Amino acid sequence: MNFKRWAELLIVVLCISIGVSGCVDSGNNNRYNLIAGRWLEKERLLDGTSQGITGRQHIFYSNAEYALICGPSELCIQTPPGEWSLLSEKTLQVVYASAINIYTITKIDASNLWLEYREGGKTVTLKLVKL
Repeated sequence: MNFKRWAELLIVVLCISIGVSGCVDSGNNNRYNLIAGRWLEKERLLDGTSQGITGRQHIFYSNAEYALICGPSELCIQTPPGEWSLLSEKTLQVVYASAINIYTITKIDASNLWLEYREGGKTVTLKLVKL
């Protein structure tokens, strides 16, 4: 096996072990229950400035599957379901469309889920409301 194959194998094993360790944390059961469900993206902020409403729906199934439904004005291709897990109390991982996305949970309750991530040196905040 060449170095590239070993590196790919190591990345796969690392991703699986991180996902499994996030699922094993019984202290996160309440958060799993809060997150599971259908959420509407009510606002997207870029460095605190509103970028408008996309109308995207994020669906976090209780069996750890994830689906994204594009907003009415978006041109995007639907892809097969992904998966989601909690890496920690404040860290959500979503594997979707061959990408691993890591979000910081900045607010969570029965009707609000705010997720934050960095993109191109900027902070993106997704404000989701439960449907």
